[in-house]
Amino acid sequence: YMRSMSNADYILGKSLGLLQVFLGLNMLMLVVAAVINIVFPDVPFQFMPYIDYLLLISLPTLIYFFGLSFFIMSVIGNQAVTFILLLGYFAVSLIALNFKVNAVFDSVAFFLPFARSDFVGFGDLSAILMQRLAYAAIGLGLVFISVLLFKRLPQSKAMQAVSRILSVIFIGLGVALFAKYVADVRSGEKLRAEMKALNDTYADLPVVPVSEYDLTFEHCGEDIDVTAALLLRSDEPISELVFTLNPGLQVADIKMNGEPVQGRREKHLLIIKPAAPLAPGVEVELTLHYAGRIDEQACYIAASEEERNGLNRVMLYKLGKKYAYVSDDYVLLTKEAGWYPVPGVTHGTGLINVNQRQFSHYTLRVAAPDHLTAISQGEEEQENGMVVFRPQKPLPQISLVIGPYRKRSITVDSISYNLFTHKKHRYFEEYTNTLADTLESLIRELKNDYEVQTQMDYPFRSFSIIETPIHFAPLSRPLVWRKDYVQPMQVLLPENGAPLATADFKHNVKRMLDRLQDRNQSMSETEVQVQVLRHFVEYEFFGMTLIRRFRRNWSIEEGSFSIFPNYYHFCNSIKSAETPLLDAALEAYLKGKVEYSGFSFMRFRQAITDEEKACLKLREQSLNEVLSDPQNIGIANSLLKAKSDYLFRLVESKTGVKSLEQFLIKALLANRFTAMPADRFFNDLETQLHFSMKKELKNWLY
Repeated sequence: YMRSMSNADYILGKSLGLLQVFLGLNMLMLVVAAVINIVFPDVPFQFMPYIDYLLLISLPTLIYFFGLSFFIMSVIGNQAVTFILLLGYFAVSLIALNFKVNAVFDSVAFFLPFARSDFVGFGDLSAILMQRLAYAAIGLGLVFISVLLFKRLPQSKAMQAVSRILSVIFIGLGVALFAKYVADVRSGEKLRAEMKALNDTYADLPVVPVSEYDLTFEHCGEDIDVTAALLLRSDEPISELVFTLNPGLQVADIKMNGEPVQGRREKHLLIIKPAAPLAPGVEVELTLHYAGRIDEQACYIAASEEERNGLNRVMLYKLGKKYAYVSDDYVLLTKEAGWYPVPGVTHGTGLINVNQRQFSHYTLRVAAPDHLTAISQGEEEQENGMVVFRPQKPLPQISLVIGPYRKRSITVDSISYNLFTHKKHRYFEEYTNTLADTLESLIRELKNDYEVQTQMDYPFRSFSIIETPIHFAPLSRPLVWRKDYVQPMQVLLPENGAPLATADFKHNVKRMLDRLQDRNQSMSETEVQVQVLRHFVEYEFFGMTLIRRFRRNWSIEEGSFSIFPNYYHFCNSIKSAETPLLDAALEAYLKGKVEYSGFSFMRFRQAITDEEKACLKLREQSLNEVLSDPQNIGIANSLLKAKSDYLFRLVESKTGVKSLEQFLIKALLANRFTAMPADRFFNDLETQLHFSMKKELKNWLY
C-alpha cells in the first residue's frame, strides 16, 4: 500500500498477476490431457477443442471469481469471511441452483453443454457464448467497482473516473446478456403454451387427408427453401384447411389447382380458406412455397418442460439438447421439426392427440452441396442435379439428413442394410474386422430371431443406421411408444455410440476375453466379435436382453432405439375418433410381447417407480380422468401400458391367447400402410372370435 501507484494499478495488476498464474496452471493441465489423448487415442486428437475450453471455461470463470472476491473483500474487509462466503456461494450455485433456468447460475460452466461434435461443433454456441460473456463482463465490472471501493488514496482522479464508466458499462453488459439469456428460455415456454392453446382451438376442425407429397428441398446455409405439392382427397366437404408448419418458416405462395388462394399464419398453423369448399372424393393439388429457419423452440410441444430442461449427459459430460439441425455442413430434420406441412393440429393442452397418423406417398427432391450426402427414406436417384427419394410404400412421415457421411452397405435377402457414419469415424472397424464372411448370415439370423417374436416380416426393402451429432436428443411424448431416434427404415444413433455401453466395442471385447480367461475357456476372434455385435443389436434394437447393465446416459431410456415401430407404427394404424387411445394401446401390447424389461437401476434412484405411481392413480380415477390432467404427463405412458395389459389380457381370457395373436397378425398384415377403421377391427374380432371388444372399451376408458 505504500508504493506510489493508483488504486487501479494495484487492483488491475494484482488481477492480471493472479490470472497469469491460474491460466498457466490450466494450460499445464490441458497439456497433460493432450498428451494422454495422443498416447491413448480412443478418439482422434483435435487441437481446437483445447483452445475453446481454455477461452470459454477457464478465462471467464477466473475473471468472474477474481472480481467477485475483490468486491466482497472490499465490502467486508475480512479475508476469512470472504473465503467462507465464496465457498458458500460456490456450493449453492453448484448443488442447489445447478442447471436451473438453462444453467444461468452456473458460473464455472460445470453444467453447460460443452460436448463438441465432429459434425457441427458445439450444440448451441450462441447460448454458451452469451452465458460466458455475461459472467466475464460481471467479473470485469466488479474489478472496477473494487477499484472505487479500495480503502486507499486513489492518486489518480482520471483512473477513478474511467473505473466508474467501465464498471457501469461492464455490469450493464453482463445484466443485459443475462436478461437476454433468460428471456430466450422463457420465450420458448411461452411459445409452446401458445401453440398448445391454438391446437385446442382448431382441434375440432376436420383433417384433410394427404394422399401424396412432392417436396423440393433446397439447403441454403442455416435456412431452408421448400416447395411442397400436396394431393388432397377428402371424404367430406371441408371449407377451411389447417396445416402444421414450423413457425420459423415464412409462407411466400399458396396455390390450389394452380390458382392463388389466401392463407394466414397463426404461430405454427397455416390456415387456408379455399374459394369453394373441397368436394368429397375430388382430388385437389395444393402447392406451397416457404422458406426460413427452423425454430427449435417449437419442437416437441407435447413433451414435459421438466424433461426438456433436464440434463443430457454421458456420466459427467454434458451433451446439450438439439432437436433439429440446419447449418452450412449439416442438416437433420424429422417430422417433429415441422419442415413440411402436416394436416391438422398436433398436441394441445391435454395428453391425448386426437389427430391420428395417416399414410401418404412421398417424393423428396434435395438440392445439397456435392461434398455432402443426402439421406432419406426410399431408393436414391439422380434427376436434374438433385437427389430424389421415392419410398415404395406410403408412410406416416419422412426425415432428411445431409452431412459428410461415408456409406457402407450389404444386401441380405433382398433387403439393403446401410451404415452411414462420419467420414472420419472408424472406431468400430478394428473390432468388427473379421466379420466380413459371417456378417450376412449373422444379419439373417438376427432378423429371423426377431421376427419369430413379432410374427411379422420386415415390410421395407432397406434399413439404415445413421450416425448423428452427439447433442441430438429427441424428447418423449405422452402416449407415444418411440422416440425420434427411430424413423421409417432408419435408426439415428448418437455420435460414435458414446452414450451406449453396448457400442463400446473395444471394452466389450476386452471384457469378454477376460471373462473367458477367468473361466479357462476359449473362443476365436470372429466368435468374440459376433457375440459383441449380437449383444449390441439385441439390446439396443430388439430390447431382448434380460440383463441390464449400468447405463452411461440416464436421459436415453431403454428401448429408445428399438426397431419395433418399423413393424407396427410406421406401417399400421387403427383409426377411431371415439377411442383414439386404441391404436396406442394395441401398439403397447404388441411391443410388450417382443421386448423384455429386466432389472432396472431406476429402483436405486427413485423411491417409487412410474409404474407404481400409475397403479396408485388408477385406484382412484379412471384412465380418461387421469389423462385429462396435463399434470400426469410424467406417468402417462405407464398408465396406458398398465391399462393396455389389462385390456388385452381380458381379451385373451375370452378368446384364447393363440387365437387372439393369429387374429391380430392377420388383421395387421391385411391392412398394412393404411389406417384401419376401428369399427372394422371390432366387427372382424366379433365375427371371428365371438367377442365384443367395443363394449369393454367403455369400462376400460371410463
